Parts: sequence; structure tokens; C-alpha cells
Amino acid sequence: MGIVSKQKVGSSRVIAITLAGLASGALRQSEAVRDMADRFIDALVQVNVKTGTPVAGSKVLNVYAYAGMRAGAAPYSGNATGLNAPYMATVANCDLIGTISCPSDANPYTSRPMSIAKAFNGRMPEAWGIIIENSTGVALDAAAGNHQVTWSGVWVEQA
Repeated sequence: MGIVSKQKVGSSRVIAITLAGLASGALRQSEAVRDMADRFIDALVQVNVKTGTPVAGSKVLNVYAYAGMRAGAAPYSGNATGLNAPYMATVANCDLIGTISCPSDANPYTSRPMSIAKAFNGRMPEAWGIIIENSTGVALDAAAGNHQVTWSGVWVEQA
């Protein structure tokens, strides 16, 4: 009998990114996630947000991934800083990993799980983060508790 491999998904961990009150047209980058110990084969990111009112424009949030070659050290792709901070650059050299449709006013929305490894040709970088672009036409809800970004590591277990 051969070795059986199963993909496993770990528990959710919070990514530091401040989305409360994010203005329409603005971008925010997360703090970098550094995976020096677990060496996951992928990370699945999920975004929970609440829109402001009235939703207009393209009614979506765009989610991009950035990465660095060495954990904890710049440079990061797209000139990201690796900090929970406004993103002031043009989103270049960062891959779109998903969009979150936000068609209605003042509603909560949860994204599908989005793969980080997929953005980097199936390989996990040592350090990575996300950039969220608000294209809903209005600022996101001002309450911090209405927004959260989490990630879960994926690994292969042999049985």
C-alpha cells in the first residue's frame, strides 16, 4: 500500500490591516505575514467587510497580494512596506487574487478563500501580505469591529 497524502487547512489567524472608514478609491496594505517555522504550501485569505452607504461606482473591493524574498526584510513587490498602512503607490507588480462584490448599502460581505501561492506561480514566499482597493464608491463602515482579514495555512500530511 502506498503513502496517502492529504491537504490540511489550519486554524484562522488575523492579518493586521485597518479597513474601518477606508475611503472610496483608497488602498490599504496589510502587515506582512512571515512564515519561517511552518513553511506552508499555501495560505488562504478571507476578507470580511461592511460597506458604507450609498454604494455606487464599481461596487467591489479588489484584493492584491504582495511578497518579499526574505522574511521581515524589504523590498516587497509593488513597493509595499510590509506595514499596516495606507498604500500610496500604483498597484503594479502585485497580483489580483480576488474581488469582493458589494452590491448593497451598509451590508456585511465575506470573500471566498483566496490563494496566496496562486499569485506566486504556486510557490509560497517567505513574507507576504495583501493590499485592498476600495472601489465601492463610498467609504467602508467606520466601526473597526465590522472588518476582519484572516488567513489559514495549508500543508500536506502523509498518512
